[in-house]
Amino acid sequence: MESGEFKRRGIFILIAVFIFLVGASILIYFKSSFTTQPLSNKNKLAGEILMSLAPVDGSSALKSYVFNVEAQSLSLFPFSTLNNDTIFTLNNVISPSEKQVAYVAGTLGEVSTQIYVANIDGTNSRQVTHSSSHKQLPDWSSDGNLLVFMAIDADSEMFDTDSWEIFVTDLVGNEQFIGVGAHPKFSPDKRQILFMKTDGLYTYNLDTYMGSQVWQLNRGITYTGMKIELSKDGTMLAWSIPDDNKIQIAEILSLDPFVGKFVKTIEKRAFWTVFSPDGKFLAIQEVDDNYLNPSLSIYALESMDNILEFDLSDYYQEAMWFDDWK
Repeated sequence: MESGEFKRRGIFILIAVFIFLVGASILIYFKSSFTTQPLSNKNKLAGEILMSLAPVDGSSALKSYVFNVEAQSLSLFPFSTLNNDTIFTLNNVISPSEKQVAYVAGTLGEVSTQIYVANIDGTNSRQVTHSSSHKQLPDWSSDGNLLVFMAIDADSEMFDTDSWEIFVTDLVGNEQFIGVGAHPKFSPDKRQILFMKTDGLYTYNLDTYMGSQVWQLNRGITYTGMKIELSKDGTMLAWSIPDDNKIQIAEILSLDPFVGKFVKTIEKRAFWTVFSPDGKFLAIQEVDDNYLNPSLSIYALESMDNILEFDLSDYYQEAMWFDDWK
């Protein structure tokens, strides 16, 4: 009996050891398969959002700021610290090489503004435009050789989309008139310019020098309170319509010829929008029903979840731009 009991105990021990070894092997397999591989950062919220802001307390003029998305901190863009408070800057956009920045600057009390290009740290700043108009919203071509912008004369109605004019310039100021309209955006291949006119969305082909309407509004007219934003790869368009409390997001299937369709809507009252570099997130300048209390909100476009909010009520809503995301 004692010998049989000993044998049975031995068998049980062997079975236990076998189960332990199999379980350990499975654990090691799952651990090596799922925890030791580098995590994908495809959905990681990161980078810096460039903004133009003017403090409500009047402590400084309109300046260019950087919002660090991960740290959720706001600071002056480097070249803004080089200017005194009689100089205001806005619409800072980083070149495709990320070595230069284009921006708009002017002097308090003067109507005209000019576009400048500088190194990313603010050094070697040089004036590109020289006309007496008020200029806004420069946008880089994909090769970094051209800028498109909109301009308006002092006696024109700034909220009328067709009071603005669109120009393309090289970096030494050789300008080409494109047409009337607002919010111009270069296509990724730099051949097309997308912009708004009173009756809808247009493109202009730089090869053929021809412009055409690609989307007509079903009702009403555009106004400069509406904003359009193109993703870096040109596959998505955000169109804010603050009076209707919504931002419409379109999938762009082709820019030449233009083919697109609206696929999602963010039901918020907002003005400026900017896509993350990977196109997975959209930052919006949100306001309340009275167009007050601005904030930065970021949405994950796949889930449409609002994943970040940052209060901007210390800055004038009327003098606020979301310029770029790098």
